[in-house]
Amino acid sequence: MAVLEFQDALDIDPNASTIHISIADAYRRLGRSGRAEDHLKIAIDLDPEDLSGRELLGQLYLMNRQYDLALVQFLALFKIDGENDNYLTIIGDLYKLQKQWNNSIDFYLRAFEVNPQNFKSLESAMQLSLSAELYNKAEEVCKKLVQYNPNNSNYWITYKQITAYNKNYENTLFAISELERISGKTTNLSLEKSAVLQELNDIDNAIKILVEVHIPDSSELDIVKRLVSLYLEKENFKDATIFNDILLREYPDDQSGYINAAIISLNNDSPEKAIKYLKPNIDKYKDNYSALYLLGTSYFQNEIQKRNPLRHNSSRLNYAAGVCCI
Repeated sequence: MAVLEFQDALDIDPNASTIHISIADAYRRLGRSGRAEDHLKIAIDLDPEDLSGRELLGQLYLMNRQYDLALVQFLALFKIDGENDNYLTIIGDLYKLQKQWNNSIDFYLRAFEVNPQNFKSLESAMQLSLSAELYNKAEEVCKKLVQYNPNNSNYWITYKQITAYNKNYENTLFAISELERISGKTTNLSLEKSAVLQELNDIDNAIKILVEVHIPDSSELDIVKRLVSLYLEKENFKDATIFNDILLREYPDDQSGYINAAIISLNNDSPEKAIKYLKPNIDKYKDNYSALYLLGTSYFQNEIQKRNPLRHNSSRLNYAAGVCCI
């Protein structure tokens, strides 16, 4: 009945775009998509700046999964009303369906900029950046997330991981400090901070952080192992020995303690001592290149010393650096 009434109205004024939109909506409700599309196109030709006709046509295309045609209409709507975040979000969704990841992310971000309450668009940009492995873009988006909600630890964890992957280590350190602000200092965060400082070649502070959290009476394996590794990197064999003795005493089943001891022994020109650390445990190291290499080197150096007691080991730096591979 509505269609009949609208048809009568069109007979009186066939150039009224609003009547064409109304009759198109009626046809849409009746499931007559083709007739609805015809009237909406007429309405748009009569008034290209009218939003309702284009919006209804865009929704009609979406309903029929004609995504390319829907995108054309919503881009036209965006040009007319660039401050409508709903249009921007739909365009982002349509570009995503076409696998145009960067365009999709850009429109999601525009939607959030236009309306900061449209937080879902920002999360959509984040998810898409990660799934498409656009990690530089992901860092940009995640920075907006943590700025919008600075007390959300999950966002800071994601930001920490992305910045570390992108090797933007100063940002990684900032993320760790924010996580400590929210949840307090933890062993894992201290280890991560130490690792980042090592990447920045700030070995002294990398060590300092772990020394501060190290509790002698309840030594944690990861902290002790990392301290030994850092001291060896600095060729500080005295302190490396102190912590490696803890490793050998408290964690006798951990292979790294014996390998570290062998490295320290070789750097102290004591290949025979290195052999004593490695040989009884060599069956445990069948797949460990570093251990096998060190044992072979120890035998070689020991033989050289026997033949020429005055000759000193000239490869200390190589042994110390080798600990990074263990």
